[in-house]
Amino acid sequence: MTTAPIADLGTERYVTSRLAEFELALDEEIAEIRKAGGQKSYLSDGRYLGMRDGRAVYSFTADSELRFPDDTTIDLEHRNTRYSGIIVSIAGVDIVIALSDHIGDSVATAILYTEPWFLLRQLAGRLSALRLTPGTHSELVAWLLGYRTPSYEPEATRAVELLGPARRHRGKSFKCNSDQLRAIGHVIANPVSFVWGPPGTGKTTTLGMTVAALVEQGESVLVLAHSNVAVDVAMASIAVQLGYSVAYQGGRLLRFGPEALPDLETFPELHVRGVVRRQNPSLIAKIEELERQRRQLVNRSRAEGLSAAEGLRIKDEIASVKKELTPLREQLKLKEAELVRAATVVGCTLSKAGIAPEIFERAFDAVVVDEASMAYIPHCVFAASLARRRIAIFGDFRQLAPIAQAETERVQRWLQRDIFAEAGITERVNKNEPDPRMVMLTTQHRMHPAIADVVNRLFYGGRLRNGSNVEDQAAPAVAAPPGSGRPLVFYDLRPLGAHCFSDKETHSRFNPVSALAAVQLARQAVRSDGVDTVGIVTPYSAQSRLIRRMLKDMHLPDERVRVATVHRFQGSENHGIIFDAVEGEPQNKPGKLLQGGMDSTAMRLANVALSRAQGKFVGLFNRAFFTEHLGYTDIFLTFIRDLAERSHVESLRWPQKMSGGLFGEGMPGVDVYTSRQEAFTRIDRDLLAAREEIAIYWPTRLTDAHVSFRSLLQCDPSKVRFYISGAGAKTFPTGLKNAQIMDIRSSVSVGLIGIDRKRLWLALDPTSESAVLLRLELPQTASLLYALWRIVPETDLAPGKVLQMTCQACKQSMWVTTGKYGAYLKCQGCGLTRNMTPAVASELAHISGITCGRCGAMVKGRKGGYGGVFLGCTRYPDCNWIMRLEDLV
Repeated sequence: MTTAPIADLGTERYVTSRLAEFELALDEEIAEIRKAGGQKSYLSDGRYLGMRDGRAVYSFTADSELRFPDDTTIDLEHRNTRYSGIIVSIAGVDIVIALSDHIGDSVATAILYTEPWFLLRQLAGRLSALRLTPGTHSELVAWLLGYRTPSYEPEATRAVELLGPARRHRGKSFKCNSDQLRAIGHVIANPVSFVWGPPGTGKTTTLGMTVAALVEQGESVLVLAHSNVAVDVAMASIAVQLGYSVAYQGGRLLRFGPEALPDLETFPELHVRGVVRRQNPSLIAKIEELERQRRQLVNRSRAEGLSAAEGLRIKDEIASVKKELTPLREQLKLKEAELVRAATVVGCTLSKAGIAPEIFERAFDAVVVDEASMAYIPHCVFAASLARRRIAIFGDFRQLAPIAQAETERVQRWLQRDIFAEAGITERVNKNEPDPRMVMLTTQHRMHPAIADVVNRLFYGGRLRNGSNVEDQAAPAVAAPPGSGRPLVFYDLRPLGAHCFSDKETHSRFNPVSALAAVQLARQAVRSDGVDTVGIVTPYSAQSRLIRRMLKDMHLPDERVRVATVHRFQGSENHGIIFDAVEGEPQNKPGKLLQGGMDSTAMRLANVALSRAQGKFVGLFNRAFFTEHLGYTDIFLTFIRDLAERSHVESLRWPQKMSGGLFGEGMPGVDVYTSRQEAFTRIDRDLLAAREEIAIYWPTRLTDAHVSFRSLLQCDPSKVRFYISGAGAKTFPTGLKNAQIMDIRSSVSVGLIGIDRKRLWLALDPTSESAVLLRLELPQTASLLYALWRIVPETDLAPGKVLQMTCQACKQSMWVTTGKYGAYLKCQGCGLTRNMTPAVASELAHISGITCGRCGAMVKGRKGGYGGVFLGCTRYPDCNWIMRLEDLV
């Protein structure tokens, strides 16, 4: 067994200088994040998932894709009350949080407040303490960073011996190939090991067996990863291997922190709370009974028809239960901390390790870091400082790198590169030079050989081999549509006129036509027998949001079709993957994410997107656009060309007479018209059916051949507002009342006609009589496109940004005000007040442009059980979104 020796003076100086650099880099990143202040995000569709580790766990849907580290501390505002908590996991717009209090079984809307720099500040503090108190761990830190790293031959024979109990425990299910055995032998023989695990090569299984071998060797082990999901997966693998052991049976193999995966319930002895329950059953029973009482009281407090006196009585009971719970929870926390400090194996996130004294005040014999390619270099160094003997780094440096916002030289070096690069591993691999510190796993068991062949050739230098059964396992997905019988399918979008746009606020790109194509392909796939799950992957968060809205409008369940950016898909896999590249005209070049050569973000992004697929990969590309705007050194162009060479290639076209082609079978809520003349009558009917609002954006001269002016003049101006914008607004005839004519300069090249934010017409080429027009009867999708294209003024678009109503007495503004009996209107001039009735609330929503925060539909005033008035979605009961009028103040 190896032990890290005391560092010499040169090593101490090297480590101290590096730690100082890390602190400066973290300070620069914190400063960049703080420029925007604390972030505020709107959440909806909250569902109570249960109590975990004394916290109430909820799932929510966010209004945009979130990027916060797991274990970030948060405040959640619900009904004007703030609750503290932490982020458990994030997958695109789906977020799971753990709160200090139960706030009801369902939560229609809430506001999330975060200060994402908190965890970075804590990490900087840990590194500062390490720098100021150099000790015996400096040598291990230096070796990790590539400073005179010793390396010894893997002890494969010793690994076989140590894995004997696991082999006997698992029987025929125990499988360990020569690469895995060599990796385990390397870790038990060396102070620093790098295990390179490309997609599907059994990295997580190897990690589990490695930890099992270390435990059999008598070592304590800390298992770390950047996300709670990754920690859960790693700890489940360890429990599978060590299910026989005294460590597992005796509660010394512990998952510390909130679990993100329900699968972990299969291993009850992993949970800290579960071990405390077995050792202190009466304490846990009392806490759970009080927590149950509190949840019941909270639910009763929200019942309709509750009197004021009854409400106060319940409030007092909740306070009494909370007072009784507090010391019991403190007692439980102490017992949990004792268990963690005494455990043989502990698994938690890197962030948790930096904020929990149970971890950072303790040393472990070995530290194992999983998914290390996404971890900051300073995080890995901090992890090494917690190890007495060895650190093992598991990951894949061909997949996505850490994300940081600042663009300073220090941040780019220390927070946007991974530990493989800093240690020199990546450089030696690129030169085809062996590195004695690293073992590569080379047999993949996930991807169909045709998919693996592209991955292997482009990203892994031909080093991968296919497992014996991968083709048979992938057969059902290969047989399913789209592209039945083919594992690789390439769709060229150029003939569709799939234009790409940028969100003005975030600059994230989106493409409505390619989004429709991706959703239609997913519909085809999940209706077949061979595909249980489909993933839609895209480089851009705006496109991810748009596709998600389309899926909801078309009622495709999340459990069958998952959509996220590539960054959110790393670590996942699906039977089929649909990759939507988004890019196209009128952009003058692809986004930065898709530019660059080997070791660029583009390389990693393409690798992750392709390697998520088990049986079928479907790519949506504007091939000519990439060919025209990328050069021969750009890996993404090589990726596209290689795919096209080995795939079934089909150019997508709009159907003639609604038959044939991808869209020929029809999509729910989508109509395709192949000429302006064909669509004119339907547009006319939609305009005359408008009840709230008509918004028209036209980039060219707007004539009566595009939109019937006669029909617009027939709309009731006392009910319908008009927003006319784009270059065509200059030629719009006068005489239309309640209209805003706006000469907005925009690069949007399509013509748009929106009706009541529920229907949206897209003229893909407004200059042509024979170009395709799309009619989208997709309320949630239409609402998002309104926001992305800004086809109405932002003040009228954003929920909660109230203009005002006009006082009939003095003609000045009346604003929403709150008093003893709730919300009412008060004139800012003469002081006249107006009671808030459902009709007044509806009028206020209409004037202020307030729409449903969940589906984007119109809202109206309603009366609650206590007589109070609130705003509710007009699509109720299909959508139960509500907004309190007090929230408008």
